[in-house]
Amino acid sequence: MSKLTINNIEKFSVERKVISYMTTKSWQTIPHVSYMYEPDVTDFIDEFKKLRIEDSSLKNVSINSLMLKVFSEGLKFAPKLNSHLSYNQSTGEGEIRTIKDINVNMPWILPSGKMMTISINNIEEMSLYEINKHIKDLGEKISNIDTQSLSKSFSDKINYSIIDRIISGEYQMSEDNSQNKSKIPLEIGTITISNIGSTYREQKGAIAMLDIIPPQVCVIGFGAILEKPGVYIDENGDKSIGIRKILPICLAFDHRALDFGEVIPFIKKLDSIFEHPSIIKDF
Repeated sequence: MSKLTINNIEKFSVERKVISYMTTKSWQTIPHVSYMYEPDVTDFIDEFKKLRIEDSSLKNVSINSLMLKVFSEGLKFAPKLNSHLSYNQSTGEGEIRTIKDINVNMPWILPSGKMMTISINNIEEMSLYEINKHIKDLGEKISNIDTQSLSKSFSDKINYSIIDRIISGEYQMSEDNSQNKSKIPLEIGTITISNIGSTYREQKGAIAMLDIIPPQVCVIGFGAILEKPGVYIDENGDKSIGIRKILPICLAFDHRALDFGEVIPFIKKLDSIFEHPSIIKDF
């Protein structure tokens, strides 16, 4: 075998160490079930564009903010998706803690190209305008982040025992102190939502599997809107074939905590929103 020429060697940052550890544990311990959902959002997006023209306060609202609002509405009808799981594999004992607050973890790409996870807490109480403003304010703060200083602010000695307790659901971040937080550069939300489409809007594919970050039991990812031929109901009430806007959505859940029946109310609520786009006015 010929000798390989190595262009570069990059050591894991503290953040990458934590991500690698948690995602490895995720696939070692969680029986993932993945569901691909591809709703027709043609009328919904058209209504959204019209509303942005009519309402000046929504002029700069993004698709990302809109979908966060849609997902938060769906989660109200499927509350167990917004849960933490505590599970002991050796005894088989477990608890599913359904949480009222919808605290979203969302991956965010920094100007440097690196990624960090932001948290949007109590999103269920926010209007569409408030969600968009919150994200915009976060974006402005993040754009000024010195990633090297950020990495140095975390201890190089990661407390993996605490991370293991978080994964098992035994550790409550709310009870954490500043010393321990410095060793765990992340905040555990109640669900992770990833806007995969924002990374490359011209992408033609979709992600069909996502990492569930314990103790969360569900993760949602949505891609770029695609144009595909599809069947729709025209203005005369007849079925027609045409080019439609399709939004690929991947939902993965922990089969220890959830069955597909508990996901159905979430899907039904999203179906209802996309089929009755005027509801956006109430967001």
